[in-house]
Amino acid sequence: MNIKKYIYFGLLVAILSSCEKYLEPKLTNDYGDEITWKLPDYARATIMEAYNDIHQTVNSYDGNNYLDAITDNSLTTQSASNLYQYVFGSQTVHSDPLNRWGTAYNNIAIVNRFLEKGLSPDIIYYLSDSVRSESLRTRTKGEAYFLRAWWQMELLRLYGGLSKDGRALGYIIVTRTFTEEERETVNSMPRDDYELCAQQIFADCDTAFKYLPLQFNVDPSATSSYNDPVFGAAEFGRATGKAALALKSRVALLAASPAYQPQSGTQYAISEDSIQKKWLRAAVFAQEALTKGQMGSLSDMVALDNDILVGDNVTNPNHAASLNEILFRRYANNRSAEQNHFPAMWFGLAKCNPSQNLVNAYPMANGYPITDSRSGYDAQNPYAGRDGRFIRQINYNGSRFNNQSNQRELQIYSTAADGTIGMDAPGYDYRNTWTGYYIRKGMSVKLNINYNPDNPGATANDHHCNPLLRRAEVWMNLAEALNELAGPTGSVAGISETSANIIKRIRALYGTGNAYVDEVATLNNKEMFRELILNERRLEFAFENMRLWDIRRWRMSQMNEPILGIKIYKDINNKYVYFGTNPGVDDIVVQTRALSDNKYYTSPIPYAELIKNRNLIQNAGWE
Repeated sequence: MNIKKYIYFGLLVAILSSCEKYLEPKLTNDYGDEITWKLPDYARATIMEAYNDIHQTVNSYDGNNYLDAITDNSLTTQSASNLYQYVFGSQTVHSDPLNRWGTAYNNIAIVNRFLEKGLSPDIIYYLSDSVRSESLRTRTKGEAYFLRAWWQMELLRLYGGLSKDGRALGYIIVTRTFTEEERETVNSMPRDDYELCAQQIFADCDTAFKYLPLQFNVDPSATSSYNDPVFGAAEFGRATGKAALALKSRVALLAASPAYQPQSGTQYAISEDSIQKKWLRAAVFAQEALTKGQMGSLSDMVALDNDILVGDNVTNPNHAASLNEILFRRYANNRSAEQNHFPAMWFGLAKCNPSQNLVNAYPMANGYPITDSRSGYDAQNPYAGRDGRFIRQINYNGSRFNNQSNQRELQIYSTAADGTIGMDAPGYDYRNTWTGYYIRKGMSVKLNINYNPDNPGATANDHHCNPLLRRAEVWMNLAEALNELAGPTGSVAGISETSANIIKRIRALYGTGNAYVDEVATLNNKEMFRELILNERRLEFAFENMRLWDIRRWRMSQMNEPILGIKIYKDINNKYVYFGTNPGVDDIVVQTRALSDNKYYTSPIPYAELIKNRNLIQNAGWE
């Protein structure tokens, strides 16, 4: 059922963008409110609306792009797009490509309405099975609380920040619907304190966990439960108890981060002890997610191979690696990523190009950064012997496209002898990469996905997964919190692992040595180890739209970092000569950015909302 045929959601005049949208969702079917909320299909379809606006694919930002394109990980070549203009400071209170204020509040309104109307005992989900009917009602209640927590998290990480006077503010907490008579109340609701917002999300996650299954049954030998319409594998992809715990862990990490602590001038307005308690909470919630969520021990971790992100395993609830690693996901069966990000010669548009900045961040397989003399890095053989994530995530000159033996090598070079340009190099086709790299991560390996030479014009689709919450994120949240509390090797009561051990295990998944991690950990310098953790997060979650949030919450200088690329020549002996691969020595700037103002560490409250509600306080710098 298409719920939009029956209902128009436009809940809060003070929150949504149009003055004509208000308060109560407006039912437009012929039955009226009393009868509508007795129809089980309608009630269930209502809550599905709050799923539908969650990004289905990783490349679903502003014209099929990645959020990484506005970080130091990459750039977009689409000069007419809002994300391209964003990095030159085009974001305003009137025009913001990241704006999700109205979308988030619309979905919160849907959830609130469902919680008030959709759980009525008058709605009988299964006439012949009262037990199953109540089970579905309970599960759907858990989904509603999870989805409200999710959309509140979106508001918090987008709009949470400091006001001009140093207060840490979040969003307007809305946990019920409003009547027409309450319009003035709605129009005067202020933003709540950041900490209060975080606590509201924690509470919703706890309630969601109470009512949701830990995961949906995936044992095909148990036929009855496998096909069960409440807890069976057919429901795979919905919110689960594991997802609720992971979301709680994410928000706890945000709430402990420096960018969201109240300030007085240049100093924190709360005590160091109060900040440490927030880091302790982040550690406890991460540990709780791992134990209550039955996510296994550190030794149970797996590498994020591409078959977890694309292909038939994406929709296979029996694929253990996918099931255990991806805690909350959205699906798509399409070719959007390939159409928009393959090289031109594979009939793509190459919209998002990995940066040399990101390539420089991958250590060597022995674990040392490429800038360390012990790494063995050779700037003229720059891709040999790198961290195992590099080949999983990046398509580079001389590599087999998508690391497939049945594909040709990428030609991202010019020849010094006669000026010939490789087919995948800048200048051969206007759609080719600007930086010298293409995205590999999450791309299909189907040969003819964009074009079939045996049937010109024919295309194919593939299953894609947007990994919205991952087990690795929970472990990395724990590692970061432990480091802030006790340093890289210090212990925290009730938690068996140390920050250093977690990072070492994750690196080992990709064949990367840990002598360097041990070396940094021995110095017992939490600032140095923090840099290592943030770099590991950068690599692990590259092209999962995670980097921006780390940059913002730590106010990292990389927000304004110039984007680097490479140039490659092929000499008369057919040997490649690389320029731009020696960090700090021969850097080639492809794009400079204009994001030096501190205001870019958060998003502006939309101007239309400020006009409607004079009690809304804008984030600092956007006044």
